[in-house]
Amino acid sequence: MARDPLNFRSVPGLTRKECNVLARESTTSFWSQSKALRITIVALGLSAVVQGWIQTNMNGSNLTWPAEFGLAYPDGALKGTRETWIFASVNAITYLAAGVFGCWLSDPLNEFVYGRRGAIFLSAIFCFASVIGGACTHSWKQLFACRFLLGIGMGAKASVTPIWGAEVSPAHLRGSLVMNWQLLDTVGIFFGFSSNLVVSRIGPLSWRFQFASAFLPTVPLMALVFVCPESPRFLLKRGRYREAYQSLLQLREIPLQVHMSVCSQVTPSC
Repeated sequence: MARDPLNFRSVPGLTRKECNVLARESTTSFWSQSKALRITIVALGLSAVVQGWIQTNMNGSNLTWPAEFGLAYPDGALKGTRETWIFASVNAITYLAAGVFGCWLSDPLNEFVYGRRGAIFLSAIFCFASVIGGACTHSWKQLFACRFLLGIGMGAKASVTPIWGAEVSPAHLRGSLVMNWQLLDTVGIFFGFSSNLVVSRIGPLSWRFQFASAFLPTVPLMALVFVCPESPRFLLKRGRYREAYQSLLQLREIPLQVHMSVCSQVTPSC
């Protein structure tokens, strides 16, 4: 069956439930997957939403925080070249830290230390603490430091999430699930701009609320990530075969699907 899954009906001894599950295995949608896989997909989607929200929450706050920290006049115009460079650096440091440090840290975090779930949880903590800390800062240097830490969390999460999604999803959902990262990233961008608009007229403190709003999707992400099964591939590479098997049992509907997945990975001819 692992060698030729489309002709499973020719195999004797299959139960009616096994035949039904195998018949719709290559066509089922999100709602037809196991509960554990649906929860995992939601967690992966939230991770993408966090990414997009963080990318936009700084846009609204840029209108007012430079004046509060003495870099701009009350009308928002920057005072000079030095202030312009500081303003640009505070905005750019997040993406610089994400590319230089966050992405490079993702491999040791998820491969050797915490696994996929732990790496995403740790990156979510970085994001949560950084946006709350940034909203409470009293100088541009403090805001710069918070934005730097935020970039580390963003870079690690953006690298690990698509990997985890590809490893837990069935073959026919793998491509769409990985591509959903970009779609849900734009959903996060929409919510980020919306939150900027909601608090834009509350006064001088508006930028703090705009910056802190990105903590909202990180809370359910941190709560969901440890409800999801760990990546079977990560567990197999660590020699934790029994745990990998139990994880696959949660991610698939019937044990036969698990056996077929493992068998097809061991050798094409089984």
